[in-house]
Amino acid sequence: MVSVRSAGRRWAPRAAGEPGVSRSELIDGVWGEDLPPSAVNALHVHVAGLRRALEPNRTSRAPRQFPLAAGPGYSLRLEPGQLDAQLLASTLTRPA
Repeated sequence: MVSVRSAGRRWAPRAAGEPGVSRSELIDGVWGEDLPPSAVNALHVHVAGLRRALEPNRTSRAPRQFPLAAGPGYSLRLEPGQLDAQLLASTLTRPA
């Protein structure tokens, strides 16, 4: 299992069809008690930066390869083999 750690908090991957991480859950996980004055706007800036990092060559009108929005929160949908940790694990377990 792969998980993400931010500010000491872990988020485990959720199964397909499960809801994404809510905006308030992300804000709490990233900043905890030390909320910036505009936490929601700051979260949007971080998500925009993540989108640019995931798809640096995507033009503004092109469809996203990694959609992040999921209702009132966020979810990153990856296909098998798109996560580096999965690729590493499959390489390490492959016979020599």
